[in-house]
Amino acid sequence: MIIKPEEWPDLGQGKQKDLDNDYMIFCSNFNGTWDQYIDAFSDGIPGGLNLFWLTASKFPQSIPITAFKNYINHNSVTTDYFYNATPGSAQRDIKTSICLNEVINTLAEAHATQSPEDFAKTYCEQLTTVQDCLGDPGFGPVASLDTERADLNRASEIERLMSRLNIKKDMK
Repeated sequence: MIIKPEEWPDLGQGKQKDLDNDYMIFCSNFNGTWDQYIDAFSDGIPGGLNLFWLTASKFPQSIPITAFKNYINHNSVTTDYFYNATPGSAQRDIKTSICLNEVINTLAEAHATQSPEDFAKTYCEQLTTVQDCLGDPGFGPVASLDTERADLNRASEIERLMSRLNIKKDMK
């Protein structure tokens, strides 16, 4: 959603002056790690990201990824709160749950009125309409091997530090 400055609410501050730079507020609740999220966008739509942030001050481009991640980190605002009505579920999970609920209601009605043979047919028909909705919420796929490689590259250093600090592995 894009909110133009002239559409910003007046909270008693009066008319705002024009800004020298463009500013963007970007909020997300991706159901993976931060690295996976940024990697997915940078790998998948680098041109789209560049277009999206084209006029943002000091934007380094989305590739190479390290400069892009540093830019995001530098310009991020961390909050101490986050509300999620459906923890662990992404937008796709919610949409598929709604579809499944509709089919379950249809099947409940059919079960009450149909013969076992007719219900079996209805069941198969309904199942084929939602077979792509039967996923499992959880960790998203690895969007980039960079995250996995970084974890592997850090493992020996973490182990060395834990050993130096006399921390046992099972106490991570």
